[in-house]
Amino acid sequence: KISNYFQKKKKIFLNSQYSIISSDINEKIDDVIKYGIDNSVIRIDGLDDNLEFINNKIIFGKYAYNTRGRHDALNLCASLAVCNIINIPIMNVLNSFKQRTPLKHRQEFLLEKSGIKFINDSKSTNVNSTLAALDAYEHNIILLMGGAKKNMPYENLEKTLNKKVKKLILFGDNSNYIFTKIQNYLNKIKLNNMNEALDYAISIADKGDVILLSPGSPSFDTYENFEKRGDHFRSLVESYDNK
Repeated sequence: KISNYFQKKKKIFLNSQYSIISSDINEKIDDVIKYGIDNSVIRIDGLDDNLEFINNKIIFGKYAYNTRGRHDALNLCASLAVCNIINIPIMNVLNSFKQRTPLKHRQEFLLEKSGIKFINDSKSTNVNSTLAALDAYEHNIILLMGGAKKNMPYENLEKTLNKKVKKLILFGDNSNYIFTKIQNYLNKIKLNNMNEALDYAISIADKGDVILLSPGSPSFDTYENFEKRGDHFRSLVESYDNK
């Protein structure tokens, strides 16, 4: 059970001088530093600077820092909480954040061609990671999903799909499973593999669209790991760019 798992993880805090957790965690834990985003206000225990999160940007005074959505901003909040403990000035952290290079396969920007952006988020192996990827974009998303079968609550995607996704393209061993789980989003199609999925996405894409690979599934139906899956997607996008 999740509750048992959480109780075991709490024991880690017994040996830590400082414990930092997200305010999204509702469990009561004593002597912790919490961080989170309350509407547009960023709250970090012990940090009094006025920080806001508006339109996917961290706002600090006259400065604005782009993020890839709320999930990305929360990661920054956790970093700020740590840096505040060791007395690193907030501007140093924000400037480093601005200059960071995203890791491969994690909402990795590959290409913009004819006004269409291609994003590689092959690291996404579950529903929550796909939701985090979708959170980074406003709308006009063509989403490529699928992979090895694993029972997950794909129906939790429906609200965001209806709000942001232009077309859901499914491929892989679990495409039928995802198709049946997502009943309240109708604009979806099943194809045989990633090659077909990307070709179809390109054929329906318009200027301003985002073609997003965020599989929400393990990779081992076809690929050795998520890196190999992401590398394949990148090679397909490069081939398209070179045509």
